[in-house]
Amino acid sequence: MPRAADPRGRSKPMQEAEIFAVMNFRRLVVQHASLPAPSIPADWPVGRTVPQRRTGAGTAAAMAFAALLQLGVPGCAQGGSARDSSPKPITQPDGMTLVATAAPPLPPMAQPVSDAQLAREFNNLHSNGAMYFSGWPTEAGLRALAARGVKRVIALKTADETMAARGYDPRKVAKELGITIIEMPVNAETLSDAYIDAFAREVDRDGGPTLMYCGSASTCGMVWGSYLARAKGASASDALAQARAAGLKDGPLADAAQRYISGVTTDAGSK
Repeated sequence: MPRAADPRGRSKPMQEAEIFAVMNFRRLVVQHASLPAPSIPADWPVGRTVPQRRTGAGTAAAMAFAALLQLGVPGCAQGGSARDSSPKPITQPDGMTLVATAAPPLPPMAQPVSDAQLAREFNNLHSNGAMYFSGWPTEAGLRALAARGVKRVIALKTADETMAARGYDPRKVAKELGITIIEMPVNAETLSDAYIDAFAREVDRDGGPTLMYCGSASTCGMVWGSYLARAKGASASDALAQARAAGLKDGPLADAAQRYISGVTTDAGSK
């Protein structure tokens, strides 16, 4: 028997898509309804807003419901029949909260370390509070930062290169001080998405105050700006300003940073 024509003039794929959307909406609502209500601590301050349940299922259900209303899917339209295909106002279902999130703020701009006694143990030492950026640290400098609470070092040079430049093995000193040292050598030619992603995994781990060093701090600036552009959504101008504040100097490293950051921010803007 031939299938009756749809009164709204919808194609069969459109009808099937609407059925699928309704089924998924119902599933999401059931998932949301089955979640326990948030527990309120006994010492919750009087007058303070009670936290609402914000779940992936709840948010997704609200978004699905809004989309169905906009499409005018049968059974979801408000104030009209199933045949009324005109768009309806989108309303928020009771008990569901749609939350808009903004990108996290960028770290503060690095500044030269004002402690002259500490600064002379490094080549071009800067800090933004959580991160120290420098060229080759002396052994005394590494010990001084450990005394200030630094527990992690990201070395953009190998231990052998540090030994040749400063005359000590940073791995041995780090082990003695209880510092985690992570070797991630890089240069203008090897800067890549894969490298920045690996760097982001280390930096985004909660390791406390961190020293990041290379030979002159210029490589630190290149990597730091690239990381902020790719992993933190910084604009090209902000990322390059942060890179220079962390030690980036004119030359091949600055050219590499410019190319990489411009590419990352252009790709992000086109999506």
